[in-house]
Amino acid sequence: MPWSEDDLARHKAKHRAQYPEQEGDHIDSMDPATAKKKARKRTMNSTERRYEQYILEPSRIAGEVLRWTFEGLRFRLADGAWYKPDFNVIMPDGLLVNIEVKGGIIHEATIVRVKVAREAHSWCKFEVWQWKGGAWLEKNKA
Repeated sequence: MPWSEDDLARHKAKHRAQYPEQEGDHIDSMDPATAKKKARKRTMNSTERRYEQYILEPSRIAGEVLRWTFEGLRFRLADGAWYKPDFNVIMPDGLLVNIEVKGGIIHEATIVRVKVAREAHSWCKFEVWQWKGGAWLEKNKA
């Protein structure tokens, strides 16, 4: 579940040293173009909604998943390169599983990003799932 504004404010207050105030740090001090750009969030496409509805939510109800966020974390891959998985899932044992959901085609760029993320961030797990032919296929060999 995404953090509310109050959750973020409490987190920043608790960890103030990690979040020094900077000029332009507040929405009202930004120019309108920047504020508008930062306010936009990507919504789930139909494949991501299907994964949430038929995999994540039933798994949460069954106790197999504690919670998840949609595009909640970004992982640094290299200088200036980042990877943002579709879902970040917390398992009951505390393991973080990052899930990339794809439709009929999985591009080479996705495979490369997931491989690099696995190597750079071995403390968590990365999975790729594809909706193809009316079924979910695990593509973790990516």
